[in-house]
Amino acid sequence: GFIKSQPDIYEISAQDIASIERMGTRSANNLIAAIEKSKSAGLSRVLYALGIRNIGQKTADILAEKYGDIDSLMEADFEDLCSIEGFGEVMAKSLVDYFSLEQSKNLIARLNGYGVDMTAEIKEKTDEGIVVEVESLSPFVIAYSKNIEEEEDKFTWADLFNWLEDH
Repeated sequence: GFIKSQPDIYEISAQDIASIERMGTRSANNLIAAIEKSKSAGLSRVLYALGIRNIGQKTADILAEKYGDIDSLMEADFEDLCSIEGFGEVMAKSLVDYFSLEQSKNLIARLNGYGVDMTAEIKEKTDEGIVVEVESLSPFVIAYSKNIEEEEDKFTWADLFNWLEDH
C-alpha cells in the first residue's frame, strides 16, 4: 500500500494513483488536488482526523477555538483541559496521553513538514455580538468524489486511507 500513516498521503503522486486499477489520469489529478487542498484544513479538522480517542468533531471545534494552534494544545495540561466547559476527565486524559506519545509528536511534526495548517479559524465579534469569520479554512477530511452529482459516491479520508492501503 501507498499509505502507512496519515502524513504519507502527502507523498502520493498522481502517477501512483493513476497506476491503480480503474483510476485514470483525470481522477488521479483530482485526488491530488483534493489532497493539496486538505493542507489548509485548520486545527479543528486536523484534530478530528487524527482519530484521538474520545475526541469528536464538536470537541475538536471547542479545542481549536480555545487553544488556536496545535502547539498550544499540545502544551495544555490535564487540569487546564478539565476546566473547559463540557470537557471531562476522560477526554482530557485521552488528549494528554495522545500528545505525550513520541509517535504522536512525530506525526504532528511530519504534518507540519508537509505544510498542513494546524491553526484555528479566526473569528471576531462585531458590535452586535455576532460572530464573523475572518479567515475560513477548507476541510481536512478529504472529500473525493468520482462523480460529484452522486453523494453516496464520496470518499471520506478514512475510506481513502483504507482503499489506498489495500492497493
